[in-house]
Parts: sequence; structure tokens; C-alpha cells
Amino acid sequence: MLSTHLACATVDPRGPVAPLAFQPRTREPGHARTALAYGCPMGLPPPRRAGRTPPQPRWTPLVDNLRTRRRHAILAHVRATQPDCHLCGLWIDQTLDAQRHPLASCVDELVPRAYGGSPTDPGNVAHAHRCCNGSRGTQPITTEVRERCRNLALSHMKPQVTRRTW
Repeated sequence: MLSTHLACATVDPRGPVAPLAFQPRTREPGHARTALAYGCPMGLPPPRRAGRTPPQPRWTPLVDNLRTRRRHAILAHVRATQPDCHLCGLWIDQTLDAQRHPLASCVDELVPRAYGGSPTDPGNVAHAHRCCNGSRGTQPITTEVRERCRNLALSHMKPQVTRRTW
């Protein structure tokens, strides 16, 4: 009778072996009764993996080519040739902090990636403020969206008035 530890199965040249009767698990993990309950040969416990398996992602990315040379070249071209936001029509200051300031430069996809738009198609990208791009989301560009973006950008341009004297 040949035995293998692969999936705790016993192989018999005469055919499959009937599973052993289930016995309750004992406190010792390597106990022979535990191994026999799972059908492992010679009273050995089932083999365990050395480490944890990595977690599987909950979602798959829509497009994985956002950080390619072609995408960076398109972003540089759009920022160099389009000085105004395509949503609100106001000028975009390129010197603002791109990570924190709401009026910083951002590139918006006209057809969102969620709807099949390509982020590397030069005809699908346009220059926008970060706040305008976030306000639009995946909505189609309409006059209401443009008015909302313009009001939002103008509200960020107003000086902040505080009661404190620094």
C-alpha cells in the first residue's frame, strides 16, 4: 500500500480506500487519533503550510497603466498646453501643492475610467482643478456641473477671514 501526504489521501493499487470513521479531535494536534480521523496514513497529522497566504484583493484595478511613461508624457503635455480648467474655465496655478491645495493642477478623464475611458488617450484627458475634478466625479459634463465647479473654485479663491490676530 502506497501512501502520500498530498491532501492526506491514501492510495491503494487496488482502488480507493474507504474513509475512516470520524473520531473526535483530541487536545494534542499530532495525536494519532486526530490524524486517523482525517484519513492520514501512519497516524501523521495533515501537513501544514509554513506561512500565511497573502490576502486576496477585494477588487481588481480597472486600468493598471496609470504610472507609465506614456501617461506621464500625456499629463505633461496637457498641463503645458491647457492653462485653464475645462470645468470651471478659471486659470490653474501650476505652483500650488498638488497633494493638498484644492485649486492645484489635476488631469481629468472626459470619459471616466469606470465607464471604459482610457487614461492614456490624449483625446480623453483635460486639465482641471482638483476640487472641480472631485466635484464632478463620474457625472457627465453638464451646465449644472460647470456652475457647481465654478462656484466651488471661486469659494476656494476667497481669502480666509479669521477673528484671530496672528
